Amino acid sequence: MNQSQQALVAALGVAVCVAALARAVVSLRRRTAPVRGPVKRRGGPGVLAELPPVWQANYRLLVGAAVVAAVLVWAIAGRPVHGLIAFAGVAGLPFLLFPGGSARTEVEQLEAFSDWLQQLSSVIAAGKPLEVAIPSSLSTVPDVLRPAVARLSQRLADGVPAAQAYRLFADDLASNTGDEIAMVFQMHTQARGRGLANVIKEMAFNKSDKAKALRKLDSERARTRRKARNVTVLTLAVITLGLTSVSYTDWYRTAPGQLGLMVVGTMVAGSLVWMRKTARNKPEPRLLRTAAERTAVEVEPS
Repeated sequence: MNQSQQALVAALGVAVCVAALARAVVSLRRRTAPVRGPVKRRGGPGVLAELPPVWQANYRLLVGAAVVAAVLVWAIAGRPVHGLIAFAGVAGLPFLLFPGGSARTEVEQLEAFSDWLQQLSSVIAAGKPLEVAIPSSLSTVPDVLRPAVARLSQRLADGVPAAQAYRLFADDLASNTGDEIAMVFQMHTQARGRGLANVIKEMAFNKSDKAKALRKLDSERARTRRKARNVTVLTLAVITLGLTSVSYTDWYRTAPGQLGLMVVGTMVAGSLVWMRKTARNKPEPRLLRTAAERTAVEVEPS
């Protein structure tokens, strides 16, 4: 391989490494940035939210370790694509060890909704109005819902009309369950009936039952995910051992070999991403229009 070919492959590897690293950094900043205003989610929680809390808290360090591994492998092997594969392997390790965690996240959210709604129903049954019960629940609201409930309480305290505050609350939650709760709250502003506590309590039981059913379904899927994980880890181990063999990897040290290795690595990574997507639970459709959809309808010419 002449110098121009080496430079071309090196430049290509550097570009891909930088792009992957930039994307990871942007993702981490979005996850760690303080929430200001409505939470905008597309297709459910972010990918890091599906990992156990320990991995979420330390994923920034893992990305740093992936960069170090990429540089070391590149320096030892003398080939950029080898370093890129090392980066992807280290950075993607938790997703291999914990495939398909969306069900666990959804279960936690449903249980949080159930706990919070039960608190509200108890306070309302004691004689307090909804607009008072919501701020009083801030001290015990589950952490998953605390930012959205805190914003709702602040809006009510600032004098935002209750119906509008509940609509913005649905935007913050951005989920089917959030829409359902907001709709009940909005109906209460129009018809101040005495049965709100019972309705909210029934919703709490419904969310609890749904969480139990989803947890049972996820435990049944876990066996299949464990088998897929074991096969994946074994396959990657075989590939790693193969790449350490000089006679086996001679061709991969050439410019065409580096491009071929990149294609194969991309295909393997793509198949793993596809497997993970198929294991995810699809979020239930929204019941209310999103803020973007409402804005589009308002600016639509008559």
